[in-house]
Amino acid sequence: MFSSSALLGLVRRVSSFELPLDGTRALSAARANYSANLEALKVVFPRLYDQLPRELPEMEWLYARDGSLSARTPDRQWLADCSVPARLASLALKKVDLTGVVTCLLAPAHAQEIVAAFDKLAPHQGLVVVQPSERAFVIALACADFSEAIRSKRLFPIVGPAWEREFGRLYEQFPALAPPAMMVRLPLAPQWLVERITPAMDNLVQAQLGRHAVALSRAAMRTVSETARGVLAVASSRVTMFGDAGSSLLSLASRDREIDVVDTNECVNAASLAIAIAAQRIDAGVLVAADLGRADLPAVVPAGVAWVTWCTQGRIPKFDARQGPRDRLLLIHPSLQPAARAVGWPDDRISIATDPTGARPLESDALPTIFFDLPKIEVPAQINEYSSHRLLWDRIAHEIAKDPFGHRPPVLEYIRSIGRSLGIERDALPTDLVLHKLIEPLFAKSIALHLHAAGHKFWIVGSGWDAVPELASHERCPVVDAHTWDDALRHANAIFDVWPATPLHRSRFVGRPVVATWGVGGVTNVRRATMQNEAKDAPALSMALVRRIVGTN
Repeated sequence: MFSSSALLGLVRRVSSFELPLDGTRALSAARANYSANLEALKVVFPRLYDQLPRELPEMEWLYARDGSLSARTPDRQWLADCSVPARLASLALKKVDLTGVVTCLLAPAHAQEIVAAFDKLAPHQGLVVVQPSERAFVIALACADFSEAIRSKRLFPIVGPAWEREFGRLYEQFPALAPPAMMVRLPLAPQWLVERITPAMDNLVQAQLGRHAVALSRAAMRTVSETARGVLAVASSRVTMFGDAGSSLLSLASRDREIDVVDTNECVNAASLAIAIAAQRIDAGVLVAADLGRADLPAVVPAGVAWVTWCTQGRIPKFDARQGPRDRLLLIHPSLQPAARAVGWPDDRISIATDPTGARPLESDALPTIFFDLPKIEVPAQINEYSSHRLLWDRIAHEIAKDPFGHRPPVLEYIRSIGRSLGIERDALPTDLVLHKLIEPLFAKSIALHLHAAGHKFWIVGSGWDAVPELASHERCPVVDAHTWDDALRHANAIFDVWPATPLHRSRFVGRPVVATWGVGGVTNVRRATMQNEAKDAPALSMALVRRIVGTN
């Protein structure tokens, strides 16, 4: 819980200031948000969709002082009596760690409180929003686009005066969803409402925790013989850009009658994946997963089961010999070994297994390719809170747009050096925002524009590039499935490295040379790096290899 009087005092003192605001643009954005959210609710939460109105309530839709979409009531009061909702929500959560698989947000008074919570959550974490006021929820759906969070089953709304009954229905619909590990009230939430619903919510969560613990214990308390030969494959069938490892693993597993499968693409989140694994074969002696380790799902799989993780990305799960004495690690390339050792994996537990798909043959019109989903680049509200942060943002934006290939140090040191020149302490740097919201997308976009201006031939694969019409002749179809991913790789004879903060990016392990770009000193100095995707004499991933390294052949 949060004490909010000091924060609210600050906010309300600035609420009387007026700014020139574009009501027509705000209204259009509110309608677009609400329409997108309704469409997502129709698919995932059809009962809630049926009970919500199709039109927005009569309000004055405006942009707040911090740039977030908001509204004013007929008596000209700001929504939630706050003119800087994004700023307040961000400040309230700044030092809060939302570590549970699921967090519960109690009676949020503004959409920006939900937005701020998602900014703190990892992709595998979910958010339950309890909102007894249907009108307040409708307004929140107009003030921000949550459609992707709804469709990906990360946002779970419990709405209306009968919210206690709706809590039960949520877990009937998603029985594997983890109970909330934390209940959060942010400063704008009405105190009287939170105090009314908290005791009942405590009871509901405790009851669900009990049911959830029983389901998990059924798996965690099992004993498994080391001679058990059954294998359980855990991976996602969904293919994304540089995200085809799960599909490759499941393809191998489907050819072996002794292997059962859990498709993580069909699970709600990490909690439901745990239940899905628990419900599978209890005699399985081996679990093999793509980019998922025992440390990601603690206390789910018995220690007697050998958990084999095939790592194709830079993130390596931690090793714990007590929890997984038979666990093994398969790396797609030897260059990942230092990262594996750094999180506790001994060398005798590490093996190399390359991509069984192999390098795709090249088409006749193959060219060097930029693979990147390009988002719209906007200045986050948090950057505008401090003039020094805005100066940092603008200076970096100017330098990268002017010359993305210019001589500069590694990207994190680059951000810090600019910060030092502006008198910003290292601990106060908005590093993540600048890196992910500005540098990564602007770097990719600027590389493409400069290559185009220099007359280079190249392809672009990814979404969002239609917003840059001068690059239309370079665009290929975005990756939406296995077919479009395969087609993109067949037309790429090299890959531009547009991920300066990810030295072990998956692009290095798909059988194509990588073109160095960051800090090379100009477009004329662009060069192809040594092919890091060649692992000589290393076997490709196979179920026979998995069985051999855990000794179940």
